[in-house]
Amino acid sequence: MRITRALSGWTGMSLFLAALAQDTITPVPVIPPSSFESVAPIFTHTGPFDARTRANPALNFFEKYVTTIENLDLENEYPDFYALNCTFYDTTGATYVGGPAIDAWIKQLFSPLEKIVANHHVHRVIPFTSTPGIGAEGANEAQDAVDLACGKDCTWIFTEHDLIFYLAAPLEGPGIPVRRSMDFLLGPAQVPGQGTDGKQWYEVKVWWDVSILSNEIARRQSKRQV
Repeated sequence: MRITRALSGWTGMSLFLAALAQDTITPVPVIPPSSFESVAPIFTHTGPFDARTRANPALNFFEKYVTTIENLDLENEYPDFYALNCTFYDTTGATYVGGPAIDAWIKQLFSPLEKIVANHHVHRVIPFTSTPGIGAEGANEAQDAVDLACGKDCTWIFTEHDLIFYLAAPLEGPGIPVRRSMDFLLGPAQVPGQGTDGKQWYEVKVWWDVSILSNEIARRQSKRQV
């Protein structure tokens, strides 16, 4: 099902419109800091999802999640993908905690889109040790909670992919290409009976150049006003 688009849905693009319009679309790769350079992945896959990735429990879960998002099946609620205290760190610096908050933000973010075409080309699954960027000296209550919930049953998924965003009317036009990197911390569902395949996200981080999309949206809006 496609999300119902109304004029109020365009308020979601306030997340992007801080940048000025530009004449061309130039994807700029944004590379996240490497927190696990010394940790060998237990599973690495290059290319689209296939039988090999679906045999890996972590990547099988990941495929179900991104397929839901990329199909823009946003009329339904899907906070069950997220643990009760899951934290989603957006590239803008905003932070969303808990399934309902993350769910509402994603719906707002993608409400102006007609479709998304994705090319997932690198996946790495790495054993859980600690939250990236937080060492023993920087441990805090939030980190302790994740450590306790995950134990040895959590894994990190590092993924790199290219997306093409297609805007809905009245801003339809050529696709807008974006390179994006994401980190996911996957663990057992916090509440029995919740989750997908008994799993949920505990932490998500995303890196991408949001100005690529915001600039093109502003440019198309400006052309309509001329």
